[in-house]
Amino acid sequence: MDAYNVRGDWGPSNYNRNHILAISYVYPLPFWKTGRDWYKVALGGWQISGVTTLQSGLPFNITIPTDTAGTGLSGQQRPNVIGDWHGPTRTQYLTPSAFAVPAAGTFGNLGLNAVFYPNFNNWDVSLQKTFRVTERVRTAFRAEFFNIPNHLSYTAISGSFTSSTFGQITGATDPRTMEFALRLTF
Repeated sequence: MDAYNVRGDWGPSNYNRNHILAISYVYPLPFWKTGRDWYKVALGGWQISGVTTLQSGLPFNITIPTDTAGTGLSGQQRPNVIGDWHGPTRTQYLTPSAFAVPAAGTFGNLGLNAVFYPNFNNWDVSLQKTFRVTERVRTAFRAEFFNIPNHLSYTAISGSFTSSTFGQITGATDPRTMEFALRLTF
C-alpha cells in the first residue's frame, strides 16, 4: 500500500489460522455386548464415532473503494480505526462507526488482515451397529449427524467499507444434517 512504510503492510497471511484442534474418536459402548435377551440384542453392541474440529477464525482485510492516498490504486487502501470495532450483535460483527476514511493524501492506520472472522467449530458424529441375521448374513445400521449441536459458524462478513451492510454476517456453515444407512453383507 505504502512503499515508504513496509511495516504498514505487515500482518498475517489470509490463510493463517492461529489454532486448529481436530479430534477423531471411536468408542464402542461397553454395556450389553453379549446375551440373547431382546433388550441386549437391540441396545447392546453400538459404537459411537466422530470428528470434532475447532479452529480460530481466518484473517481478512478491510479496504476502502477510493484512492484517498493518491497512489492511483483504488480498492486496496485501508481505513482508519477510530474506535472499538467489535459489533454489538451476533449478526453485526463489525461496528461501522469504528472505521473512517483517511484524510486525502494519507493512508489508513488499519493493518493488513488485522480483523479475524469468528471461530469455527464442527461436530460430526455417527452411531452404528451390526446385526447378525444368519450365520453368513449381517446387516449394519449407521446414523450420521453432521453439525450435531446445530451451531452455525460464520464464514463470510460484508467487508465493503462504504456498503450499507458493512460488517454484517453474510454466510454461515450448513445447519444440522442427518443421514441414515442400512447395509447388507452376505
